[in-house]
Amino acid sequence: AGGNLLRFVDRVEFGPAPSGRAWGRWPNGSGSLDLMTYPSFGTANSGPAAAPVITLNADGSIDIHWRGGGTLIATDDPGVPRLSWSAVIGATSPYHLPRGNQAAGRFFSVRWP
Repeated sequence: AGGNLLRFVDRVEFGPAPSGRAWGRWPNGSGSLDLMTYPSFGTANSGPAAAPVITLNADGSIDIHWRGGGTLIATDDPGVPRLSWSAVIGATSPYHLPRGNQAAGRFFSVRWP
């Protein structure tokens, strides 16, 4: 068509992404727009970052699952900035907290790379 625009295939509007993160479609190139786990310039999207899923088991233990890497962090005071939350040393997903592990009253999140 002589270099003239014939139609729009897609239009997306979004706000700024947090530092070190990127917007992308998941599944790659076709799904909804979401914050990705990490920027993946020129390659397939990394997959959406998801909040950790916390499961209270029948025996009173707790399992924390997350995907896409990241570091499990915890605090006793959710009012402090997340940068001051402490890394849970050695935590990988799924992370298991046995019953009576002092998890009550703690708040957990994931700090993405």
